[in-house]
Amino acid sequence: FDLTLEIPKFFFGLLILAWMSKRTALKPTADKTFKGVLWAIPCSAALMLPAVLTGFARVDFGLAPYSILWMANNLLLVCWGEEMFFRGYVQRELTERLSKRAGGQWIALGLTVVIFGLAHFRGGPTYMGLSALAGVFFGLSYRSANIPAAVTTHFLLNLTHFVAFSYPALLQPK
Repeated sequence: FDLTLEIPKFFFGLLILAWMSKRTALKPTADKTFKGVLWAIPCSAALMLPAVLTGFARVDFGLAPYSILWMANNLLLVCWGEEMFFRGYVQRELTERLSKRAGGQWIALGLTVVIFGLAHFRGGPTYMGLSALAGVFFGLSYRSANIPAAVTTHFLLNLTHFVAFSYPALLQPK
């Protein structure tokens, strides 16, 4: 396992936040955020089952000595940056542009899911598919609540994977 600090993602997320704050008021409420974070429960179940069945991961409970650093990096740099871009920018823009079409919000969600999956190409086809599936839940969390809910849902899935399963994946034969 190689821990990479994803600082560029964080700053990119900040730029998107600054851009969004000029367009709309960002006033997440705790009850709305909690409602959106509930998507983390079916998300973890829906992701970890196929991850284990495909041999991408296995059940492996435990914490590493670097767990606190991993959590801080994952929450603040990975999840924040990715969700600000994919939900706060891509899904939001597509939703706005497709709002007059029948099912426009669903089309926007679907396109964002595909883009999110493709963005994880470095992990291979299984990882791309699992990432796209996760993107469905992150998008639903965002759509039903707000960005903090999507970030938290993303982090809780990653944390479940980190604590209860082999992370990031089992070594695949070449």
